[in-house]
Amino acid sequence: MELTSFMRNIRLYFAIAALTAILSNMMVLAGPAILDSAINPANGHTYYLLDNSDWTDAENAAVALGGHLATVRSIDENNWVWNRWGTNRSLWIGLYDPSIGDGSGAQHAADFVWSSGEASAYRNWNSGEPNNANTGEYWVEMQSGGVWNDAENVANAGGSQPFYGVVEIETCTPHAATATAVLYNTNFVVGATITDPGCGYTNAPLVLIQGGGGSGATATANITNGVVSNINIISTGSGYTNAPKVLIASPPFVPTVAISVSAVKVAQHMTLGGTYILQSSTNMINWTATGPAFTATNENYVNEFEINVTGQFFRLEQVD
Repeated sequence: MELTSFMRNIRLYFAIAALTAILSNMMVLAGPAILDSAINPANGHTYYLLDNSDWTDAENAAVALGGHLATVRSIDENNWVWNRWGTNRSLWIGLYDPSIGDGSGAQHAADFVWSSGEASAYRNWNSGEPNNANTGEYWVEMQSGGVWNDAENVANAGGSQPFYGVVEIETCTPHAATATAVLYNTNFVVGATITDPGCGYTNAPLVLIQGGGGSGATATANITNGVVSNINIISTGSGYTNAPKVLIASPPFVPTVAISVSAVKVAQHMTLGGTYILQSSTNMINWTATGPAFTATNENYVNEFEINVTGQFFRLEQVD
């Protein structure tokens, strides 16, 4: 009886655990739906627009997707998010005040942090914000024009203004960064504009400046969170007549070797006076003569063939 009772308790335990897992998944699936998605070409991150919800539900959905509500690091990133989704709605971003206290004014502003844990100091507060006007405004929205406002944790402000979360997920396929050179007076290299920050960097990559009719320009790179964040011109060089190439080394990778053969020399050892046909194939099934039959006037011949024309396999057929 004791063993039977123990087994029943075990089965009941696993049944409860399974039900808990199902309910947990249902709660995740019950969060705000994804309305749209896009990849920001400036950082390679994937962004999702969520359906109307309060800040907490939006952040929980973001975590379930593998990210957080968006961290905004610059005016360019701010404008990209706003122009993509904010022209007719207010957007939750990842900034919030975890103190949930009675702070206001400067102290309230100083308490805000990003839910992703990043340390971005960029802010785009609207005039007079954050002001904690309702003594409970601890979550940040983008509003008209992309400026920021502290707001209450509700799905609809005043029952009419709906909030939509913007999720950011760092997706990284390691690849080299790219940049274009900036010239002054078509003579000196004074800067470099990053066109792709790359991804997967663990150390600052080597930067080379080549071509453009001049010489002497040198630069170094800075990385932030695995991407190239800045190109520093160390020497401007001189004599440039057009923009040189800015070459940025790839993230760490295992060197490999690839061999490509375009031509092959075929050595033939034949009986003197015999008649032969040299044939080639691409698959060792279908064979084609490389030329007419010939009589060997020497026991050894060497011919060279382009394998994109003849194929890479050869055989010698004696015809008499």
